[in-house]
Amino acid sequence: MNIQIKGRLMAASLLCMAAVGCGEGTASEGDTLMAQEASATQCIDGFNGIRNCATGNATLKSGTKSIDVAGLNTVRQDGFSSQFPRASAWRMEAAIGGIGAKEQGLFLTARDGTRVISTLRIGLGGSKDQMVLEPTFPGTKGGAHYAAAVYSRGALVAKGINFNNYDRFMRPWWWDFASYWYPCNVGFNDRLQLDMDGTLVTAPGWSFYGGGSYGPFSVGSASDPFQVEIDGKLVTGDRIDLIELPGSGTPASVGFTAVDVTAAATQFTLTGETTAREK
Repeated sequence: MNIQIKGRLMAASLLCMAAVGCGEGTASEGDTLMAQEASATQCIDGFNGIRNCATGNATLKSGTKSIDVAGLNTVRQDGFSSQFPRASAWRMEAAIGGIGAKEQGLFLTARDGTRVISTLRIGLGGSKDQMVLEPTFPGTKGGAHYAAAVYSRGALVAKGINFNNYDRFMRPWWWDFASYWYPCNVGFNDRLQLDMDGTLVTAPGWSFYGGGSYGPFSVGSASDPFQVEIDGKLVTGDRIDLIELPGSGTPASVGFTAVDVTAAATQFTLTGETTAREK
């Protein structure tokens, strides 16, 4: 199934919230967070109790309502690690400039301590107005067996299965991504759900949002900025989930304690970040 994702990332102000959840781990949260911070060069207290630590050549500077990240020259090295008590979901909002000039994109890694749960590459496509979303799930045999699901105002409108190295192309207006991308609104949840032919799958996955105004725990928006072509039919949506299709040997979900964000960009301003623990 060929999926092409088109549309404009609306330059509306989004409030970055995550779903509630936590799980039990084998190591103490304090020990895990200390180990994560040991490899960082600079750590500051960020949004909502999250600890942000610079990685590579990056530096962090706190503002009144934002965190500026500088020194982003190498996509797999320079950035920050967001660290928190064990959670089941994370979401961030950021304003990013100069992705097109650097020509490398972003790379996100969700971890439970040192164990990688999933990664997401957000890269440039064949032309400056194209975006590539490419997840991997190391816990699944083969590494990247996943499904894509498109939603509009919380309702599922399209889904499809793709395998290793199958990129999805999103076509925002070029200044939204390559030049000045605001808002970059992305989240990770290790318990996303999707009905696959009558079987409810609950597994890790990434969510990509665009348009509208998001409040606590909301999943829809007032507009549908994505136009998705599936087998020649166009559908529209405001959220895209890339969810793992578990295979044999996939470890049980136990939550996660960090998300690493690295990028090559001339400007990166973190404007919102949230995790929430299960009551």
